[in-house]
Amino acid sequence: MKWRLFNIALCIIISGFFLLSKLVFDKVYITSQVVIDEEFHIPQGLAYCNFVFDTWDPKITTLPGLYLISALLMGPIGFCSVYWLRFVNVMASVLNLFLFYIYFSMNNNKQ
Repeated sequence: MKWRLFNIALCIIISGFFLLSKLVFDKVYITSQVVIDEEFHIPQGLAYCNFVFDTWDPKITTLPGLYLISALLMGPIGFCSVYWLRFVNVMASVLNLFLFYIYFSMNNNKQ
């Protein structure tokens, strides 16, 4: 019973986090053209999403992880737009919250 309530609470927290993130995401998307250093990242993300892997902007200093994930998730279904590239980040943040839960659960069980 205790674990069931905990799992329900976890689902509510993750759902609430996603909903709040989505609301903020949509507001930022509607009210701004370019956020922070997107002038470099958006063209790179769009290239990867369209399976053009032989281009790289030397101003970008991060590894291409999110570009590759975007290409795998959004490329095959044709969702290669600024909105969907940004949305991949929202989903990654929700996934990170869940991964933190798993990590802390594993470490808590060791003690």
